Amino acid sequence: MKNRNISVQFTKPEEEIKRLLEKAGAKDVRYSTSFSGANFNYRLDDLVDEREFERRIKTQIREAGYKTF
Repeated sequence: MKNRNISVQFTKPEEEIKRLLEKAGAKDVRYSTSFSGANFNYRLDDLVDEREFERRIKTQIREAGYKTF
């Protein structure tokens, strides 16, 4: 019997969510983490409907397997 190894690269979930926000159009995405989760701050262009953006990005984050509040 031979021993085998598998290398797996882990990414922090905060970075994945940050990429989702940037891809959706958010600017200057910053986040802070705590034991209960992460808080994301970002800027939007004036032409973007904030409510629609928030609804769309929350849906994407939930589809990625994370909870949003």
